[in-house]
Amino acid sequence: MKKNASAPRQGDRRTLICQAGLTLVAQAGVRGLTHRAVDRKLSLAIGSTSYYYRRQKDLLSAVTEYMVSLDLNDFEPCSRLLAQAPVDSEALLNALVDLMVHFQQPELQERAAARIELLMAAQRDPQIEAIFSRLWASQAEINLTVLAALGSDDGRDVTISYRALFSGLMLHAAIASLGLYPAIAREELAVTLRRMLGWRVESIGDEALLVKRKG
Repeated sequence: MKKNASAPRQGDRRTLICQAGLTLVAQAGVRGLTHRAVDRKLSLAIGSTSYYYRRQKDLLSAVTEYMVSLDLNDFEPCSRLLAQAPVDSEALLNALVDLMVHFQQPELQERAAARIELLMAAQRDPQIEAIFSRLWASQAEINLTVLAALGSDDGRDVTISYRALFSGLMLHAAIASLGLYPAIAREELAVTLRRMLGWRVESIGDEALLVKRKG
């Protein structure tokens, strides 16, 4: 019998299920993530999602893993720059600012909302906590490498401030749809990050002159 050319392959179906699951978590929380809800979201026959993820906890873990993979992929431009020798510190810093701008884009609001829901679930589910722990470990390694490449010698204090800045931007993205806060301009993010790293920023009129690290 001839296969339907438009039918998604198994790997694609798993991705579609995780994408739909992430949307459901963002819209209705973890309780809204059910096999039937995913089936309805994707217009699949009832029971289709259960074929790939038998238990609800399996589905929840898969959605969390998918979200974590998206988060780590966002850091890929920075990782590519870090792999070069010598590291172009200005290009790396600009890549970080681009990443901060990226976090504020409307298409990231859904993922940001789902991240908060999944973080709450991690407090009660050791399996979800383990997935986030791997994310944090990977991000911590990237962050330390980034800060070292940018010439930061303030150790733990700068690392904490740097992670807090990114965490705050992710939260900002989650509530941006409520219209409570406007997006932060790229120039403001660039100045904030440079000051955090100890690079000098001088004001000329209403504009900021971004200068290399104090030496």
